[in-house]
Amino acid sequence: MVGFINCNTIPWGEIHINGEKIGPTPLRLKKVVPGLIRILIKKPSYKDIDTFYNVRAGDTLKLNFILKNK
Repeated sequence: MVGFINCNTIPWGEIHINGEKIGPTPLRLKKVVPGLIRILIKKPSYKDIDTFYNVRAGDTLKLNFILKNK
């Protein structure tokens, strides 16, 4: 079984999961392997968001972030 992630940021940002560049927000990701994942959100001239979440099988992780200027 897998988990799911919905992620949105204001303004848009690039999502990296466990070191792999996934793509820009908004992002709907299917088939995430359950367990602890690292989410890194980057955008030039903005502070990075670097955090960890536990994805559970069958659950949807809904994330919303506001990026701040450097």
